[in-house]
Amino acid sequence: MRRSGISILTFLVISLLFIGFLSSNAYAVLQDEYADSIRYTNHSVIRIDGDGDFTSANGVVGGSGTESDPYRISGWQIDATGNGYAIYISNTNAYFRIENCLVENAEFGFGTSNVGAGIYLNNVKNGTISGVTSTNNDKYGIYIKDGENIKVLGNDISSNPTGVYAYTSSNIEISENDIEGEQNQGIYLNDNDAAYVANNTIRNASNYGIELYSVKYSHLYGNEMINTSTGIYVDRSIYTNKIEESDISQGDTGIKLYLTRNTEIRGGSIESNNNYGIYISSSSYNTIHGVSLQQNMYGIYLKSSPSNEIRWNNVSKAYEAIHVEDSNNNKVSNNTCVGDGTAFTRDGIYLTNSDGVVIRDNHCSRLSYGVDVYHSDSAQIINNELTGNVRGIALSFSNYSTARYNYIGSNDWGIDMQYSDNATISHNRIESTENYGIQVLSKNSVISWNDIDTAGNGGIYSDFYSVNVSIENNSVAHTNIGIEVYKSVDMHILGNKVEYTKVGIQVNSSVSQNSEILRNSLWNISDYGVELQSSSHIRVEREEFHNTSTGVYAKDSQHINVANFSFSGGYTAIHLIFSQASIYGVILENNTKGMMLNGTNNTSISHVIASYNDGEGIRFYGNVSNNTRISNSTITHNGKDGMFIYAINLEIQDVNCSFNNYAG
Repeated sequence: MRRSGISILTFLVISLLFIGFLSSNAYAVLQDEYADSIRYTNHSVIRIDGDGDFTSANGVVGGSGTESDPYRISGWQIDATGNGYAIYISNTNAYFRIENCLVENAEFGFGTSNVGAGIYLNNVKNGTISGVTSTNNDKYGIYIKDGENIKVLGNDISSNPTGVYAYTSSNIEISENDIEGEQNQGIYLNDNDAAYVANNTIRNASNYGIELYSVKYSHLYGNEMINTSTGIYVDRSIYTNKIEESDISQGDTGIKLYLTRNTEIRGGSIESNNNYGIYISSSSYNTIHGVSLQQNMYGIYLKSSPSNEIRWNNVSKAYEAIHVEDSNNNKVSNNTCVGDGTAFTRDGIYLTNSDGVVIRDNHCSRLSYGVDVYHSDSAQIINNELTGNVRGIALSFSNYSTARYNYIGSNDWGIDMQYSDNATISHNRIESTENYGIQVLSKNSVISWNDIDTAGNGGIYSDFYSVNVSIENNSVAHTNIGIEVYKSVDMHILGNKVEYTKVGIQVNSSVSQNSEILRNSLWNISDYGVELQSSSHIRVEREEFHNTSTGVYAKDSQHINVANFSFSGGYTAIHLIFSQASIYGVILENNTKGMMLNGTNNTSISHVIASYNDGEGIRFYGNVSNNTRISNSTITHNGKDGMFIYAINLEIQDVNCSFNNYAG
């Protein structure tokens, strides 16, 4: 029985507490509904013209007009049907507050005050509008003209063509407002100075969330815009303005600048806009810093806008992350541009018809092009990290450009330079490319001090357009052909190190009076250290070979000069087929064969040492060689003949051909 009594008592206590909880919540709901029902008192339209009109008859419910005790207009519901405003205040200096009012249905008409605004302030100072609901007015939720030290704080503004409009005013603050469904602008500042617009939420504005026209020294901070055609639009504003920490989404364009200077866009998030994250047109000396831009068609787009800075932004999943068009002397630095690995995400940084642009310290990955420069001269591409793209850097029809100190990894092509002259490509680290590390169609350019490792087709490739290109002091390893030159003229291949390739240096179908292959170091080459195919007028001198199968191989090539190097430990040092060459000062020792000639004509061999080779020192074979001269050479101690001759019109002069295992 005792236990039953305790249970009954517990049940009664819990039941009473639950009933009390329900009663208190029901009371709270009733209290809220009651508060809503008594929030406003109906009032006719209010008109105040001068400080003397701050009276109770004109809706003033308290205050003395000082900064610490402003006049208060509060608690009114004003239906302005048939009038140009609900509340009109003009020509005042006294401090006042309009708060906790509902103003609606103002109509636009003739006359200076019939502007169709819920609240209209004209030539006033020291006013605050707070906690007001302004809705369904013909033109403006709140209209401020020639105002000074005006604050618009925490209002609910909806279904007006323009939410808040400030014209020729200064020291305006517009903060913490909720603005929705405006047909033109959520907030419009026209010819204003020193405005502060912060932490407003603007939804579903048909044209602009915030528009600034001819505005000076203003600061936009922490505003959120959702489904506005353009989130923020700055037009013809040339003095210092700041746009910071904006959150803009689901519109057409996030931020747009036009004919604007000295504006800083900093921080915030701009995402899922149909066209542009940030669009800058005909504007200069602006800065875009630290903005996150995701899933916009274009992340940042410059058109006819010189001398801007784009830095430390994070752009992802855009067709073009940063687009610079007809815009000279911009600086693009420290940005991160990330694609999704599909063809849709095309360019990290794209220049077209834009000269003198500096692109440095950016990270671009998983795109079709990391950096894409088209018809843009004097670009400087420095110290970028470009990974996982189809092309790391592409230069097309762009002269006098520089690419240096970039890291380019895991791209299909490292650097692809097409019809771009007087360029400098230097000190880049390029690795793990599927095709070529550097591809060159260029005139009068320098490719130097690059480090290329693991390229599928070749380290450096020069194609048919190229003339007078210097390929100097590069390091190439783990590829099919280290340096490949095709149909190019006056090429200079100097001081490169090539290792672990099938062919070290290949020249194919190239004609020149001045091409030279000099002082290159070739290590661990499985086929040919230097291969010449159908080429002419080329010097091969002072090469350094280590663990290479064939030193110099030439086929169908004419006017070749091969001189001043040593070759040992390979299959053969020099192999000529249907070629004409001058061979001078070469040491060929400890190879399978020293030198091999097949069908050569008008070839001169002088000051050659061919010794201690397993087979012949010099072997003529296959097709008959004609008009060959061998002079001032030493051919000794070879495993077979010193010279195996299959030639006509052969001249031998001052040759020591002794101590060979077979005939001299």
